[in-house]
Amino acid sequence: MEFGRILNLIIGGAICLFIFLILEEAIRQFFISSNILGILIFDEARLAYNLIKIGCAYLPAGFLGGLFVGYRDKENLKIILLFPSIIGFIFWAILNYFFGYWGFIPVDYLNMVIMPLFSLTAGAYLGGYTVNWPTERKPKEERVSLIFKE
Repeated sequence: MEFGRILNLIIGGAICLFIFLILEEAIRQFFISSNILGILIFDEARLAYNLIKIGCAYLPAGFLGGLFVGYRDKENLKIILLFPSIIGFIFWAILNYFFGYWGFIPVDYLNMVIMPLFSLTAGAYLGGYTVNWPTERKPKEERVSLIFKE
């Protein structure tokens, strides 16, 4: 791989990471300021909170990272668009580990590993193919009229 392509993947992963961190904290602050703390505390409401995080944090973060990478790189999108989400997720996991949110082994694999990784990847593919969606263009038809003059 070329250095420019690797740099674009790292920038796309950083976009995924920072947008994800900003949106996740914005969702949390919205619930706190709206006095909806039950959705953050009770286990019965955690499913709703996780679904809101998928739609409002994970998918848009992956979408914007994939949008950047899809705009910069035009070839091998099926493989290339996988990397920004993985890079963003790995940096997010490292930050969570060093700030003490995760232990050595995370307890809830579905909500802490699988859901963010798959949602970021789906968002990255959506963003990358939004820029590079193939369109069919019809060639202009020429009309030839045969008018015989006598």
